[in-house]
Amino acid sequence: MLATMSVGIISLAGKEGEAGQVSRLYGLTLMPVSIAFTIYALHMYLKRTAMLVRRDPGPFDDRTGPTVLGGLLLAAIVSNVSVKLYSAYLY
Repeated sequence: MLATMSVGIISLAGKEGEAGQVSRLYGLTLMPVSIAFTIYALHMYLKRTAMLVRRDPGPFDDRTGPTVLGGLLLAAIVSNVSVKLYSAYLY
């Protein structure tokens, strides 16, 4: 869903000058974050599947991955707000 939103933002940004560039920048910032979410989900799926096949009793949860991904998403959103505020301040 995040990748779809990113592609939608990029394609609907238009060519209205500075505002279009800021929107495209935000879409391009969200794309690596969405790819990181997808790779993490695949990694956890494969890891948990292997643990189930081996019948490992170990913990199936992961505490660091969601924290890192949440931090990446927060950084992308904060950078977008900062750029929008900076560009609004200039014009």
